[in-house]
Amino acid sequence: MNEKDMQIYRDEFWNLVHDLRDNVLRDFMEFFVKEIGDEYFSSPGSRKNHHGYDGGLCEHSVSIARLAWKSANQFCNMGIAVSKDIVVVGALLHDIGKIKAYHKPHEEWEYTADASMIYHIPLGYGMALELFRKFNEQCELVEHTLDEKKMRKILHIILSHHGNKAWGSPIEPQTPEALIVHLCDMMDAGVKKITTTGPYHIYHT
Repeated sequence: MNEKDMQIYRDEFWNLVHDLRDNVLRDFMEFFVKEIGDEYFSSPGSRKNHHGYDGGLCEHSVSIARLAWKSANQFCNMGIAVSKDIVVVGALLHDIGKIKAYHKPHEEWEYTADASMIYHIPLGYGMALELFRKFNEQCELVEHTLDEKKMRKILHIILSHHGNKAWGSPIEPQTPEALIVHLCDMMDAGVKKITTTGPYHIYHT
């Protein structure tokens, strides 16, 4: 992906963040970018399977967030309680463990030791926990901190976004927000794979 395209997805990321209605979630996402934004915007979405290039993680996450917001909005219009803000934030953060799963020692992205021994889902869970902790510690007022319920819903999305243990998730989606992100993740990765590099194999990253 060239720098112009990468900037398009960075801009779309910020559009999604600025459209969040929850002020605390919006503040957290701005904090997230200050902490690890450079790595997030430059990392790949996988090594070779889908979005396997510089900026692929942001492209993949933004695409899922857009799909997931539309799905959540549809259910809201049907009278089903779904948090569009949690869906968007969960989609944008679902693969953050890939920041630690890949590195580029030469010309190609390679797996890190952490990816081989821990996998990107538990890596992302640990990263999110630490980011939540640091964000809440720097908040001057309690009402500006992320509460346990929101953190738990986002962490659940990270852990469950592959759908089941056979596909790499330790737990299956148990909330509407998590199910929406899981299905949009499958769709985005699958369509990208089929239209670029060949047959799609579920969650072969």
